[in-house]
Amino acid sequence: MTEMINAIKTCLKIGNSDTMRRRVGARRLSAIVPGCETLTGDQYLECMARTKVVRTNHQVGTARMGDPNNPYTVVDSLLKVKGMENLRVVDACVMPTVPFGNTNILTIMVAEKASDIIKSTINCFTQNPFISQNKLPSSPYYQKPPLSPNVIL
Repeated sequence: MTEMINAIKTCLKIGNSDTMRRRVGARRLSAIVPGCETLTGDQYLECMARTKVVRTNHQVGTARMGDPNNPYTVVDSLLKVKGMENLRVVDACVMPTVPFGNTNILTIMVAEKASDIIKSTINCFTQNPFISQNKLPSSPYYQKPPLSPNVIL
């Protein structure tokens, strides 16, 4: 607990510095932690550390997804950045609220959905300059391989 109290003191020192107040507008919170009202000094910091637990890892919501008419959202439901063309955001920052637990699988789900959205909005055969101009490069990726008799469709 000593390390936690020292860490809180360091954060308070940084947050209360002239630079943080002048440049960022940092100010000390005036709210008292319920249950710690009668304590002061290190005892108050210990009480605060034991009772005030917040999720500060796995930040999300910096490019919040939502209603395009909402001024607080950055991307729409198709992950397109509002007011921009040909730009999508595909990571944890589109989640509007912090989920309980790790964001890894949720981020993978966002990426999978984005992949489906992008694939449904483009046609690789008509929007590919090589194919639309009948100039196929000599690459196995641009040519359909012949079907073998053993392939079941």
